[in-house]
Formats: sequence, structure tokens, C-alpha cells
Amino acid sequence: MGRHTPEFLKVKEAAAILGVSSRTIRRWIREHKLHAVRINDLVRIPKESIDQLIRPIEGAE
Repeated sequence: MGRHTPEFLKVKEAAAILGVSSRTIRRWIREHKLHAVRINDLVRIPKESIDQLIRPIEGAE
């Protein structure tokens, strides 16, 4: 009870959120800049991984 189920995004969804191409997302996964998992033959990106890439810049307002 109370267990958090991670939300997974498709490559295309992650690309849309970050404003980059699907090709860039796949490159970032290959370069270990973005964490992803393989579920059977499908590549999925945990929403937490996207959230970690989107961080405010300190002192910028």
C-alpha cells in the first residue's frame, strides 16, 4: 500500500516534453545522459529521468 508506481514515457513523448527529436533522445540514452529501460522490445523513459534533466538554473530569474 502506498507504493509509488513509476510513470514511463515513450521516446516520442519524452522528445516532445524536452523539445528535441526522437533521435536525440535515443542518442542521450546510448550516451547514458538519459536513463531508460527496455520492457520486452519497447524502450521507455521513467518520468523521473526527464524531471532530473529539467532543473532551474540557480540565480536565474
